[in-house]
Amino acid sequence: MKLIVTLLVVGIMFAAAGPARSQSLSAESLRSLATSYEFFVVIEPNEEKPLRFMYADKGPHIHIYTVEDGRPDLDFELTDLNTRVSAMFVRDLDKDGEESIIIATKGGRILAYGLNNYEFLFENFQDDFQRIICMVAENIDDDPQDEVIFTDGDFLYIYDSVSRAQEWKSDRNYTAGQIRLANIDDDPQLEIILNTGFVIDSHFYTEETVSATTGLFGARVEMLDLTGDGFPEILGEIEFPLRIWDLYNREELW
Repeated sequence: MKLIVTLLVVGIMFAAAGPARSQSLSAESLRSLATSYEFFVVIEPNEEKPLRFMYADKGPHIHIYTVEDGRPDLDFELTDLNTRVSAMFVRDLDKDGEESIIIATKGGRILAYGLNNYEFLFENFQDDFQRIICMVAENIDDDPQDEVIFTDGDFLYIYDSVSRAQEWKSDRNYTAGQIRLANIDDDPQLEIILNTGFVIDSHFYTEETVSATTGLFGARVEMLDLTGDGFPEILGEIEFPLRIWDLYNREELW
């Protein structure tokens, strides 16, 4: 384990430093790394804890390290997940002012832990799943709490984060390796964007017409307004090079 952490730290220092290589494990270098890797998360410092970083390995394990004076120190580990992690983020799901660590696994588990004391909070919702491919959380309706949106490789699901009850299940198959949420048209609600090429209205759950013309967006996708029209384009990486779609105008740009 010490070797893994050493290699990780060295990688951060080389990746974030540029021509003048950094000599310390800094908040800036960690945040830079977190933008590149889905299963590497920076936990910002608070009154109880210094800066931390969290990552998942193929073990499957999750490790959390504190960082003080440029040195990492193991603070917490999860070693009983049984299958690899498919989602991992820090979020205040129920909007009570307390953030939690939220984890999903390929084996269908959804777990929550306290951010500072790592107390186990809950596992799963009102239904059990054999697998979870990817998962995100966002407030997409009129109540204050977040909804949790995920696919099990067959269908798309939306669950309330407080009651943990199902709000919606798609009536057709939707699979995805990534889910993004953005407002890409003139209505006020967000759209659910799957990297497999589907765009779904989060209020009416209807499939947007863009889905029929684009096909796969990419194995890895991000959102950014490249045209300056107020609506983000989707950048999809399919090996090389990038493909870029204007979702508002329903066309591939480059």
